[in-house]
Amino acid sequence: LLLVWNPGKGSPVHDHANAHCIMKVLAGTLQETIYNVPNQDSDIHGPLEIKSDTRHTMNDVAYISDDIGLHRVHNPSSDQVAVSLHCKCWMNHRNANRVLMNALSIYPA
Repeated sequence: LLLVWNPGKGSPVHDHANAHCIMKVLAGTLQETIYNVPNQDSDIHGPLEIKSDTRHTMNDVAYISDDIGLHRVHNPSSDQVAVSLHCKCWMNHRNANRVLMNALSIYPA
């Protein structure tokens, strides 16, 4: 999936429906905020807890799965478009590292 992010635009917070997702930034800058998955059994509700907040620039590669958390991606620039390539796959954890390494060799920095 090839995505073009207009300045200031981004995704909502989302999961990956048990998929593994590799994202490579092809142009511009993208900000990725990862959140801890809320405890569904808890009676305590509040804002999502930020686990990490990372700025990815051209040729950076990021990986997300539901085991890592929920996330949101957005273009923090007020005047530059960003472009990213997303590869999503449904697999077991044993194959995840092999698929990630293959994706990196296909789309080297």
